[in-house]
Formats: sequence, C-alpha cells, structure tokens
Amino acid sequence: FVGRNRIAQADPWLAEVAREAAGWMRSGSEPYLFMHAPDDGMAPALCGRFHSALRKELPEVEDLDLDGAKDQLELF
Repeated sequence: FVGRNRIAQADPWLAEVAREAAGWMRSGSEPYLFMHAPDDGMAPALCGRFHSALRKELPEVEDLDLDGAKDQLELF
C-alpha cells in the first residue's frame, strides 16, 4: 500500500484495503501487507492507521505493539 505523507488522507483507501484483508483472514489466509509513503518516515503511523481500520473489521485482531518494534522504528 502506498499512502501519502498526510496519512489521514489515505484513510478511505486504508479502510478499503482493511475490508479486503479482513475477508482474506476470515477465509483462513494470512495476508502480508507492506505500507509505504513518499516519506517512509510516515510508514509506522500509516501501519497504525491501517491496523485500526482492520480492527474495525475484525475486533479480535490483537493490539499493535509499536513499542516492541523500537529498534525497527529507528530505521525511519
């Protein structure tokens, strides 16, 4: 998924992708999605927004722990 630097502008598309991913998950698939933005420093926030949209579709999805990925986040 390629978002925007103003990540809130991507919300309608994130919701659409979340609905699609939720359908795959309900059918037993384990999809992998990659989030990008023109400034990839925005990618972690984009991931958080996608995860929120996915949890609206599938509330049973576990919380996203970005604190546990602190070393990874330093790449941005």
